This record gives sequence, C-alpha cells and structure tokens, in this order.
Amino acid sequence: MSVVYQALAEHLDTLPQRFPTNTGTGLELKVLQHIFSPEEAEMAIQLQPMPELATDIAARIGKDPEETEAFLLEMSKKGLILRLGKPGAHKFMAAPFMVGIMEWQLKRFTKEMIEDLDAFEPYLLEQTWMKGKTRELRTIPIDKTVTDTSEVMPYESAEAIIKSAKHISVADCMCRKISEVRGEPCDRPMEVCLQFGGATHLYVGNGLGRYIDQEEALALLKKGVESALVIQAGSSQNPGGMCMCCGCCCKPLTAYKQTDKPAQYANSNYFAVVDEEACVACGVCEDRCQMDAITVEDHSMVDLDRCIGCGLCVVTCDYDAITMEKKEEALQWVPREDYMATIMDIHKERREA
Repeated sequence: MSVVYQALAEHLDTLPQRFPTNTGTGLELKVLQHIFSPEEAEMAIQLQPMPELATDIAARIGKDPEETEAFLLEMSKKGLILRLGKPGAHKFMAAPFMVGIMEWQLKRFTKEMIEDLDAFEPYLLEQTWMKGKTRELRTIPIDKTVTDTSEVMPYESAEAIIKSAKHISVADCMCRKISEVRGEPCDRPMEVCLQFGGATHLYVGNGLGRYIDQEEALALLKKGVESALVIQAGSSQNPGGMCMCCGCCCKPLTAYKQTDKPAQYANSNYFAVVDEEACVACGVCEDRCQMDAITVEDHSMVDLDRCIGCGLCVVTCDYDAITMEKKEEALQWVPREDYMATIMDIHKERREA
C-alpha cells in the first residue's frame, strides 16, 4: 500500500509548491494515508496541473467517463483535487498539498491526523514554504498605520483588496482549527479566513465557508486587528484569499518566529519605528507583537530583523509613539500581477534553493 502513497508524494512534488518525498521518517506517507484512500491516491496521480474535463481524463486513463466524473467530483468535495467551472461542465486538476489539500481538510481533521501533521510540519515547511524568496502569503500592514499613505499600493491595503472583490466568503482558520482538534484551543477569533473570486465558490460548494458581503468582511477585518491578528494576503496583486494569523497557531508565522530573522521571510514592505520621546514604555506593543520583535526598557525598541511590518503595534499605541515606514526600494518585495506568475516564481525558486 505504501507504494501508491510514495507515488502520490512524488507526484505532489512535481507541482510548483512541492512536497517532501523522502524524509526518512515515513511521516509524509502517513499524512497522505489519513487524507487519501488507495483508490483516491491512484486517481490523484493521474491528474495534471491544468484543468481537464472528466471525459478527457477518462479517455487518457482508460476508464468509464461517467464513473470517472462521479469519482472525481467526490474527491473534489473532499478537498483532494481542484474542481473548476459550473455543474455539468466541471474540470478537474491536481491540487498542491499546501496551500490547497491541507487547508481543505478543515472539516475532516482528527486527533490522529493532527498528531502526524504536527510531526510532519517541520519537514513540510523546511522543504517547501521556507525555500526561495516567494511565498504563498505576504504580510501587509494594517490600514492607516503607515506614515505616508500615498505610498500604499492597493495590493498592500487589506481594505482595498476587500472593496475590490466581487465575491467574498469566509471560513474557519485552518491553523486554529487544528489547535482546537488537538485540544489546545486558541482564544482568538476562528471564522476569519477570507476567500475572494473563484475560490469562494469552491469553499462554499464544499461546505467549508459561507458567502459574505464587503461590509461583513470589513467588520471581520476590524475584529481581527483588535484581536492582534497579522494580516496575510495571497502573494499576487489580486489575491484569492486573506488570512488573519496569530503567532501561536499559524504554520508560516510559527516557522518565521523560530528563525533569527523573521523579516526576511514575510514578504513585507514595512517596518515599525518608535518615537523615543513620545514612548512611555507601557508595554502594550510588546504584548501584541507576534514575532517578539519589540522589547521595552526606557522605551520600546524594535528589532528590525524580527519585525514583519504588520502594524499591530501601531493601532493600540495611545501615545502615537510608533509608526510604520516603507523599506528602501532595494529591500521592497513587489508581488506579481496574477496567481500563475506567482506560482511559476515559486516553482523556479524552490528548485534552485
């Protein structure tokens, strides 16, 4: 049985986002066994990284078209593959493990699955997310925390991203859901993971989320900021989603936090600056920082190697002692215009790293 899961791991590793294939622990296979049946694994291996009609897939692999379509539809509803288009004209394609399959198991997590995922996570992040320069998520500052708002591009504004979206849905945070299933619930809001555009139909259609309007999305954004959640948007200028993340549960943030220089991983263009004269050393900013970037003595001090430019420290400073400033041009990270360009960057970078 392990042969089909090894083949699936190798197939997932051909996708731009990659997947660990030989950790020496067998954890990569155990995780896949929690998610895929052997039959589902065999079918997933047949799918390409481009959408195809079920009839074309069936012809290619020598299977009955109707049976193939029904099986693929059921797999897509479990979040094992990607489904595109409307009923009657669905197309199916291979899905990456992260971001993708892992997030879509939101309603299927078990304690046993989480135990193996927790053990597998360091290998997964080291061999995928932490490689290269481009990541699937980028940190954007909270609106109205930047010194010169004329410098803020639309793709760096959470409010602008929400207001430009025609379709919006919201789902539970995968990372906090994992903590909950593990028996270690986080006290921060759960239902704050936003999807935009075509991603909304997949989430709602699979029972993972619900449609909301811009007004509710903005209210959720405000709630997230009040709860000291870091805003992370998809890494294209027109992102398909936006997460609100905590440093205790979020997989990427906890990985960044464990390094000496989280700032080099967050794909952020801003950093916090303290006005020493205005600071009263109250310590509120230190408590809110998710990266342990702030220490307080006579005044707050920011470790720029650890600051990811989220702005959480700014919004609750009653003394206007902290502001966000933009990095010099040579250090700025400009997202690509669309998702496919971003994914191609990831594909290249993770094979050169």
